[in-house]
Amino acid sequence: MSDMELYTSTPMGAAVIKMFSKLNEAAELLYPEAERGSVRAYIFGGAAVHIYTKARGSHDVDAEIQGADKLRPQDLVVDYEDEDGDPQLLVWDSTYNPTLGPLHEDYIDDAIRLTQDESDILWVYIVSADDLAISKLGRFAEHDRNDIRALAKKGRISSSSLEERAEEAFGYYVGNVDSARGSLELALKDIEKYEDE
Repeated sequence: MSDMELYTSTPMGAAVIKMFSKLNEAAELLYPEAERGSVRAYIFGGAAVHIYTKARGSHDVDAEIQGADKLRPQDLVVDYEDEDGDPQLLVWDSTYNPTLGPLHEDYIDDAIRLTQDESDILWVYIVSADDLAISKLGRFAEHDRNDIRALAKKGRISSSSLEERAEEAFGYYVGNVDSARGSLELALKDIEKYEDE
């Protein structure tokens, strides 16, 4: 929706990029003959929300890896200092699975590439802001709702684009569509408050 900057230079944003740099190094050792860009990572969750909004941090990275069944990112840990100078650890969430929540079938096509080194085996993407918001509608805990509000407040999503994309995603969601649709209605009301400002 918006062409605003992505927050990859904040302490947490830089830690996320560093984690994927380490993962690229591991991929190059495991797959020395692989084509450049043959392994892809798609970032979701709190790390993605931070990169879009700088609104909140996360202690883990929720991401999907494609094209590298031997890669074991769950061992990755990045230590860094947050904006207050406090030590933090960023770990890989090995339990994350994007298929457990609603997700648009075109999320890969619409993801934004974060890493720009053409020589890397691993290319890192962040899912679109709409797809990130949609992924939060299944569980829709308070932090999920707050994440959607943060995306709206930063102008990353609009009620019309989110509603259209979510309804398309609900067409093939295997979870409770009625519950997700109810979550969408609440999220749309929240977003509209920011659009009216």
